[in-house]
Amino acid sequence: MPIGFTFVPGANGKAGAFFSDPTIAGFRLAQAAGAGFERVVVHEPGGVLANLDVAAYAARLSSALEIVLTHWPGAIAPVAAAQQLAELDTRIGGRLVVRVLGDGHGAPDNGRAPHPCHLAAMQRTDEYLMLLKRLWTNTRPFDFEGAFHSFRQGFLHEKGPRAGEISFRMGGDSGSAIQVAARHADVFELSPGSAQSVRQQIERVRDAAGRYGRSRKISFALPVYFNGGSQKDPDVVAEPMRRAANIAAWFLDYVDAGVAEFMVSGTDDGDAMRLFGERVVTPLRIATRRNEGVVSLDAPAMPSRTGLSRRRRYFMRNSSRASPE
Repeated sequence: MPIGFTFVPGANGKAGAFFSDPTIAGFRLAQAAGAGFERVVVHEPGGVLANLDVAAYAARLSSALEIVLTHWPGAIAPVAAAQQLAELDTRIGGRLVVRVLGDGHGAPDNGRAPHPCHLAAMQRTDEYLMLLKRLWTNTRPFDFEGAFHSFRQGFLHEKGPRAGEISFRMGGDSGSAIQVAARHADVFELSPGSAQSVRQQIERVRDAAGRYGRSRKISFALPVYFNGGSQKDPDVVAEPMRRAANIAAWFLDYVDAGVAEFMVSGTDDGDAMRLFGERVVTPLRIATRRNEGVVSLDAPAMPSRTGLSRRRRYFMRNSSRASPE
């Protein structure tokens, strides 16, 4: 299983001024692709419509990266949202991924009424995602009357060549959030924590997804912060001043726990981006490729008496060959 990396620009995962200068933003996105990132998160403080515009703009700046668009149910009616997302995916060449923040977390107020309670928000998200999928795939108009949305003769005449295959990313710690993600998510964004707590989160989501026959259809992404020796939280910070082997081995513990992707913030600076590529992306991918013949990445970790998995011990023994000069 290949390890994926997603670039999360801006402070607190919000793009803010990152995309304000097209020359600098284009250069940074090219650096991200060169360092081994496959996708970039768009999380604009301006809200859903601003995110749609910035996502299209980001796609013009980079032809190499997938665009992970942060989206909030409830801001746009389902029929209009399904149409806009399908059109955007078509315009950017099928590179759209929809990141759904179902409880409204991070959504700007814009003078609207307060967000609903968490349970109601998740129920609304469930209904909303079900409608997006139906609108992207139905071959004839349909009426709908639900708890949160209603319309007559809903139909998309232009669905786009890939609309039914646009993937969803979700997250959340509550039982209701996990249940909705278990039904709809292709990628589940984990909460930061120790490798053991992350393993427990993954098991919990897979158990829930198993009720829908989807336990192996969800992959898992972990947010991490990477910044020149910062020591904010040992569970979420990789320190660049450590030896390359130690940094990549830290990440490998999470791969052992079931993480397939890392959502990396703190690399807006070009030097941090380069360092992350050299000290994490390259050695980790080399090590996991070499290791596939020894221990499958899909196999559960088998800690030894020292507490290290076989995969991690193999990597540590071979780290000098995996690390760049």
